[in-house]
Amino acid sequence: MPLIFQVTATAEAAALNTFLDAEGFTTQSETLIMTRGPWRQDPVAKPRPAVELASAPSAEWLGVWWTVDGRGGNDALAIARTILEGCPAVYALARDSAGQPAAVGRLALPDAGPGARGGLYSMATSPEARRRGYGTAVLDALLTAGAERDLAGYWLLVTAANHGAQALYRGAGFRESGRYVYRQERPKRHLTGC
Repeated sequence: MPLIFQVTATAEAAALNTFLDAEGFTTQSETLIMTRGPWRQDPVAKPRPAVELASAPSAEWLGVWWTVDGRGGNDALAIARTILEGCPAVYALARDSAGQPAAVGRLALPDAGPGARGGLYSMATSPEARRRGYGTAVLDALLTAGAERDLAGYWLLVTAANHGAQALYRGAGFRESGRYVYRQERPKRHLTGC
């Protein structure tokens, strides 16, 4: 397995990046960290598709998410489900006009009490359902669920290459508060005992 570092874009990481550059490490998957404060729903909100909320991911929820972001077969999906269920969360699912699952998202709730924040994860819209408001409806529903729990704010991670998702999040008041990259060792030919 290659050695991989997750390096946050800070002045303190400059020396590490210089070292990794000299060692030939590649730079991959630049990711933005976006945050926002408490959610206050617009009193004149536009009509949105209905969203179903649950405390666990349904088979349909997992199907949409895995089709968009999954990597692997049923064994990998079972492991992913275990990770998703590792902390309390709210799972949102929007359906298209034919009743088919169209978009999903997850609000992780790792903390409780005053000052608690929630993390938005697993936002995914089926390719055939994109640009129809389903992702926005899921995001609004999760932020509203967080407001009902008096969350002090939210965070999420989005790849720098995903401009559509960034626009969606900025429209909901998220702003970039940091970024990171993965620095991966180049494959090396290892000596064998033969």
